[in-house]
Amino acid sequence: MPFSLGAAIYIGEFATGKLRETLKVLVELLAAIPSVVWGFIGLSIMNPLIIAIFDVPVGLNVLNAGIILGLMAAPI
Repeated sequence: MPFSLGAAIYIGEFATGKLRETLKVLVELLAAIPSVVWGFIGLSIMNPLIIAIFDVPVGLNVLNAGIILGLMAAPI
């Protein structure tokens, strides 16, 4: 949530011109990513990261699901 709020304030108040328009397009593209793609990101990218960082045998766990759901629900 703090990242989303900071991004919204930056885009709305501080970014100007071409940077503002580029960031707005990127935010709209993030909102257009289907949940299947987010699930694939969790499976292919987050799974190996969780295994490497936390030294667990399987990265498909509640932490992985929570991170992906948090990214999906972030009101950017």
